[in-house]
Amino acid sequence: MKKEVLITKGLTEEQANYVLELYNTEIKDYVPKADYDLVNSKVETLENTVKERDKQLEGISKNIGDNEELTKQIKQLQLDNEKADKQYKAEISQLKVNNAIEMALTKAGAKTLKACKAMLDIDHIKLDKDGNITGLDEQIKNLTNNDDTKYLFNTETFVGASIGNGSNEPGADTSKMNYTELCAYMDANPDAII
Repeated sequence: MKKEVLITKGLTEEQANYVLELYNTEIKDYVPKADYDLVNSKVETLENTVKERDKQLEGISKNIGDNEELTKQIKQLQLDNEKADKQYKAEISQLKVNNAIEMALTKAGAKTLKACKAMLDIDHIKLDKDGNITGLDEQIKNLTNNDDTKYLFNTETFVGASIGNGSNEPGADTSKMNYTELCAYMDANPDAII
């Protein structure tokens, strides 16, 4: 929430400061949905990984008698664990990219995230080593500026003053007319506003 937006909506600067103060005290303990989803996904993945590793250890303890078989199982489990770790990192990376896309589209004023997301070339949106998203801003800018897709985004519309009907004749002062004069005036000017 920005102070300028509140002021343009008709609040005074003092009122805008008060609203922002209340807003900041109310939301200080809230976590953004994107961060919550990321942490929640990590927790679920880690819980599943722990359960899977427990099952693997139970399997190893049953086959403890044969040393050669145990070595094969350990190597296989190491390979499986490396594969699961790579898959986990890829899922987290994809989740970060999806959250960044949704946040950027929301910030750009997308009317429907699903439709706007379908218009993006997600293969060209990457997460670099520093955790920054590349290729997204350019695509959103192209969507908002392209005549074929700019309808997908909210735009500010400015309302101008309404112009009169072009008549040079001032309206009659109906407050000084009696009932008969008013009826005659309305018959002669059916579009007149009283």
